[in-house]
Amino acid sequence: MPQEILISFMHRLIWHKRFSVLIEVFLLTLSYNISYSSELVSATSYNFEFIRSISDHKKPVNSIAFSPDGQIIASGSADGNVKLWESSSGKQIKSLIRHPYPIISIAFSPDGNILACGSDSGSIALWDLNYKEKIRTFKEHEGKVWSILFSNDGKLIVSSSDDKTIRLRDMESGKEIKTLRWHTGSVNTIALAKDNKTLLSGSSDGTIVIWDITTGESIKRIKTDPINSIDLSPDGKHVATGSSDGKIKIWNLETADEEISFTDQKGSVGIGSCLRFSPDGRLIAWGANDSTITIKEISTGKAVANLRLHKKGINSIAFSPDGKILASAGEDNDIKLWKLTVTEYLKVELKNNYEGWQRGILKLDANVLGSADVVKFQYTQDGSSWNDIVEKHEPPYTYDWDTRQSFSNTAKNIQLRAIAEKITGVSAMDIAPSSFSVDNAPPTTKDDYDGKWHNSDFIINLKADDGDGIGLSFTIYRINYGKEKKFNA
Repeated sequence: MPQEILISFMHRLIWHKRFSVLIEVFLLTLSYNISYSSELVSATSYNFEFIRSISDHKKPVNSIAFSPDGQIIASGSADGNVKLWESSSGKQIKSLIRHPYPIISIAFSPDGNILACGSDSGSIALWDLNYKEKIRTFKEHEGKVWSILFSNDGKLIVSSSDDKTIRLRDMESGKEIKTLRWHTGSVNTIALAKDNKTLLSGSSDGTIVIWDITTGESIKRIKTDPINSIDLSPDGKHVATGSSDGKIKIWNLETADEEISFTDQKGSVGIGSCLRFSPDGRLIAWGANDSTITIKEISTGKAVANLRLHKKGINSIAFSPDGKILASAGEDNDIKLWKLTVTEYLKVELKNNYEGWQRGILKLDANVLGSADVVKFQYTQDGSSWNDIVEKHEPPYTYDWDTRQSFSNTAKNIQLRAIAEKITGVSAMDIAPSSFSVDNAPPTTKDDYDGKWHNSDFIINLKADDGDGIGLSFTIYRINYGKEKKFNA
């Protein structure tokens, strides 16, 4: 084999019907002091495809919500109507009896059996969705009920209003438990942690307040811009805020530090439920009064989509529980539905460096972009049957392969590949065949080896006994003495 280093690669895409994975393998054969560089593509791509528009309300749709199982979308409108829709088809299931006041906010109970509706008048109506009948009505607030939610165990209903208060009511007895007072402006938005204890509120007074609802005390206060909408991250460690000046911020709840800020939004973020994390926590979406919906990937800050099908401002957005549908409601009386397709990529950059004839070692190094549960290095001699070299279950995906474990002293032509797999059993691979010689017979030199590695500081030319070797310059070698020497094998 000549001294030139052969570099070849071929990649093939294998698309799985349930999961699209791309593995690109870049293979360097018998290389020394050469690296192949490639700009890594984004680990994940997102596509929002418009599905349909639902146009049945006579006035602006102020709030939308998905049922816990994702089968139903509820919408509340300024026309006083609350309607239920089949999320898969957009077909109307039921229109609840018209309320005397505009509906501002709605929420499903955790079991999906009850729908709470907050109105412009400050009242809250509870509907039994099994029987499609109203259970009771509370006169909760002295102003608009901007935000409403159930505790995760379904025992409490919590609401906030422009009367500057937050009210907690027991669902079983219907009795008011506490009224939380601290804000000096309208409490536009609330979010409850999974512990059913920690409540967050955002206000036009420019503060986020973290409450312990078991005691009714404020634990922490964060001063920022006037807040229209907030949401808790799925892991409960961060809170996102959207303000009237269009700023989006993500805060660390433990430290109260601002970690991320997006300031490129021109329109004011809508009040109440216009800011949402995706269920997997990778995206943040918000709707604004300039009729746009912006979605960004949190880890990179890159804009994933800008949706502009509404003719007027956005009043509410919601992700389905499985994250596959984004719904929006607007001042144009419409509900819009988008299908979210997420394509994940596993990208493997495989480098193998020949580290000297003495041990016949190939250093395998795979950089994996994406979430892999196992990465396998494999080789083949015949191009059909593949043999495992090693499995790596966590990074770094590196391995020093002593080829003597697999081959005798005679030269072999082999191909290498890397496979990345997910625990679901879905996998894809991209083979990068490159034919090269592996010869484990050491070259003939004038010195014996001491079994230790040394960095080369001079030129050493080696040749295999069978004539099928390759000459390397400035390689890593082992020799008795670390002094400068030259060999002519």
